[in-house]
Amino acid sequence: VRCVKETGSEGFNLGAFGDILPGVNRLRGEFTSNLEITGTPSSLTTDGYIKVVNAAFFLEANNLEYNASLLLNVDGEKLILDSLILANVKGTKNGGKLTGRGTATLENFEVTSSRFSFSGDIKVLNEASKTVSPSIYGELVIGTEGNVELEVEKDRIFLRAPVLIKIADLTFPQTQSAYQSGSENYIYKFAEDTSSVKQSGDIGFDELVEISETAGNAGQSKSRTSIFDYNISVKIENEATITYVLSREFDQNLEANLEGNITLRKSGTRTEAIGKFDLLEGSTLQFIKTLEAEGSIDFRSGEISNPYLDITATYFNYYYPVTGPDAGEEVPVEVRLFIEGPLNDLEKNITTGEDNIAVYYNAKNIADNTPSPEFDASDAAMFILIDEFNTPTVSYTHLTLPTKRIV
Repeated sequence: VRCVKETGSEGFNLGAFGDILPGVNRLRGEFTSNLEITGTPSSLTTDGYIKVVNAAFFLEANNLEYNASLLLNVDGEKLILDSLILANVKGTKNGGKLTGRGTATLENFEVTSSRFSFSGDIKVLNEASKTVSPSIYGELVIGTEGNVELEVEKDRIFLRAPVLIKIADLTFPQTQSAYQSGSENYIYKFAEDTSSVKQSGDIGFDELVEISETAGNAGQSKSRTSIFDYNISVKIENEATITYVLSREFDQNLEANLEGNITLRKSGTRTEAIGKFDLLEGSTLQFIKTLEAEGSIDFRSGEISNPYLDITATYFNYYYPVTGPDAGEEVPVEVRLFIEGPLNDLEKNITTGEDNIAVYYNAKNIADNTPSPEFDASDAAMFILIDEFNTPTVSYTHLTLPTKRIV
């Protein structure tokens, strides 16, 4: 039995859907279509088009408003995405636009293969996002270096995405568990802050992919699996400013101006991250006072959640001894704090390490990178605190840092 069915709409108001679409609020716009379905029940073909114009919506994930439009043509067994536009609404500071196109092959209304590409730049976070994304907030504009390509087959999805970080001024607040763990490592408290911040669950990129695959396969038969592989390169175009909250209780933050790039790959069950971010001039560590920070965050282990940290934070000032051979002189002094090792071992290295802080007394030792062994960690803490060294009435026996997962 051969059937012919025509269906269409003209200027249908998308606002009629309300908030029925997951992750989307306040949807509006116009939907127009003209489709003709022909063939037998076991072998149907479709011809026509679908058009969406003047669409706008708020995305729940980041609380930002976007405009969108779409033109989709259906030609028998071929689906052609002639145009897809997603843009920040007019007036968005540093806003942008993504455009996309591509094709897909249909078999009885089922997409058997497809290839789509997207390019442009778009804002994905701002201060308004903080209420829905407390685990990372600030300003973030991303773009593409060439095209982002998405290929879909029956049993495999592959994403190739050359991503540029065009503008980034982000804050990564500490999770509640890390905050408590870090606070317990302190023996002496120089300040107290009893305010609290609402925190969200901490989840990494690999876990998100695993959840996505599990959910996508839940309704499928056990004999069919869908594999999501990707190759995502992330490059900082100019520099990115990232603030890592190490301890709210002690108002300690690492403010890192970063440059560099990393590549995230997944093939089958194997995932890896390769690359390095370098700290640029102007990076600081707030640790009692403001220390200059330098070093790198290196993904040498291949794990995105466990980079290797090699960061040195330096406090510099002058000391004016009243006794001894340097009495009456102006002596330059540096206190250096060393954060080194895999992120997963950071707490162990800092709490048990004997060489994580050192004093460099006088210009020669500073130039030669030679620590002054007559000063211990308590002297270093005292000099950062009041630009003096330890006295018999003030004793600090050990100094440690709080730790936090920053990726």
